[in-house]
Amino acid sequence: MTCIGRNRRTRSEIRLRLPINFTQVRLRPKSLELKPTGGKSRITVEAKDEKVALLYTYRVSLPPAIIPASQYDELLEMNRQLNHPDMRMILLRRNDRR
Repeated sequence: MTCIGRNRRTRSEIRLRLPINFTQVRLRPKSLELKPTGGKSRITVEAKDEKVALLYTYRVSLPPAIIPASQYDELLEMNRQLNHPDMRMILLRRNDRR
């Protein structure tokens, strides 16, 4: 069993300004929502494209819980999704010069 102690709620926002010559986004982290089975926990990543920036809003809600060992594989999968290189890689293409 895993025990999560105190109630944790956080919200973070990250705005990445795109360089002037690189506003064509080819690859970026996508929005994601993770909710473990049978719990009230939730982790969301909301991705938005703005004209000259990428906006990411992270929300984490982890109320106190005792998580049975039978859900360990599910927790590992959630961790894998959150730490996957696709969640931290941004690829931009240079704008055409005219």
